[in-house]
Amino acid sequence: MNQTDLHNLIGVSVGVALTAVANGEDVVGAVIDMQGAAGLEYVLQVGAYTDGDVTPLVEDSDNGTDFTAVADTFLLGTEAGAALTAAGVSKIGYIGSKRYVRLTAVTAAGSTLSVGASAIKFGLRIRGETAADIIVA
Repeated sequence: MNQTDLHNLIGVSVGVALTAVANGEDVVGAVIDMQGAAGLEYVLQVGAYTDGDVTPLVEDSDNGTDFTAVADTFLLGTEAGAALTAAGVSKIGYIGSKRYVRLTAVTAAGSTLSVGASAIKFGLRIRGETAADIIVA
């Protein structure tokens, strides 16, 4: 496979549905099934910003129901580094080995904004390739 063919090496889905937040509600995202992927990148977006901030919380699970916070060693970037304090975008990646992943947009008390995130699975295994075959440094 051509290593410059990004289109066929990723899969996209909604990570966190676009949500208007009032008074600092946390927004729990969709459960992403990692089967067949080498990793996941979340692109977080904040808009309609009036006040507050958003920090992503990445969690993973073996069974899709019991989620725990992901250790920093399995993140690309940091949750603190992906926090947004104004309208804009940020990103954080996951390279752990659990089957299911989800992102929660944690908002500060009093936050008034809209938040959403796209989930981008990368390194999709096609035709029996392994992660080592398709991850390019």
